[in-house]
Parts: sequence; structure tokens; C-alpha cells
Amino acid sequence: DGGSSKADFHEALNFAAVQQLPVVLFCENNGLAISVPFDKQSPVARVADRAVGYHVVGISVDGADPLQVYRVMREAVEAARAGSGPALIEARVTRLGQHTSQVGDERSPREVAAARRADPIPRFARYLRHVGLLDDSREHELEQRAEAEVADAVEFARQAPMPPVARAFQDVYSPPK
Repeated sequence: DGGSSKADFHEALNFAAVQQLPVVLFCENNGLAISVPFDKQSPVARVADRAVGYHVVGISVDGADPLQVYRVMREAVEAARAGSGPALIEARVTRLGQHTSQVGDERSPREVAAARRADPIPRFARYLRHVGLLDDSREHELEQRAEAEVADAVEFARQAPMPPVARAFQDVYSPPK
């Protein structure tokens, strides 16, 4: 992902490694930095490979497979909590739409169709149906609940008063130990 080519990514990874912080850095890699392919901006094949230079565990996972992502994240979090230091998880995903309206989608119709087939939501729904955990009725119920929850959150945000400017600086840093 393009963000992993920026200085702050490397500074964060270096700081986490030097301090042996119990953190898991998660990078969603769609293979493009707006329109620049990852292989045109990095000498390594995967974002997870960048971890090697910092002596950090780097794991690349199919980001469209929620069970695989969950397993890898659970293991990384458990290791971090046990004192093994940081980890970098790269979730390889396919971007379904354009990155911005300013840059056209340079993918072929075949690539876009393949991306749609790999969409993790219908893919996981197919899996849940296959194992008998989802049917049409339950799926409809979940969709309705999700839509209502989002609508409620949007309405809450619209009705909430604007916080004072000073609030932007609260809870940004933890107090020194």
C-alpha cells in the first residue's frame, strides 16, 4: 500500500521495534497507491516483507478471508501481549471502486469483475450458508439491523453539539510513567 512507502510508516515500525512495543500494525494492501502499483514503489514483493529490516514479524494474509485475518490477528495480539514485541500484518485486498474521483480506474473490466467476485462480504456469506449458519431470513435481519445502527449513529452525530476546540488535544498522549 502506498502508505507503507511514507516516512511515518517506517518511523512507527522502527519505534515499535526499538521499544519492543506490544502493538500489531495492520496494513490493508490493495496493491495500489492511488494508481501506482506496489511493485513500482517498493523493492520487496509484499508490505509484510518490510518488517524484516526492523526485526519485526511480518505476516501477509488474504484480507478477503475474515477467518484467516482473525486467526493471524489473534496470534499476533497474543504474541504481543506475551512480550514478543510488535508485528506487521498485511491484509491483501482488492479495491472494488476507484481510489478517488480525480484518477480513473486503470484496471481492465476483467480485473474489476475479478475484484467483485473476491468481495469478502458475499464470499463470507457464501461460506456461512455452506456451513449452515446463514439463510435468507437471517441475512435480511442482519442487513436491517446494520442499516438501522448506521442510521442511528449518523443521526446521533448530526444532533451532537460541536465539542470545544481544546477537546482535540485531550486523550492524545498517555501520561509518562
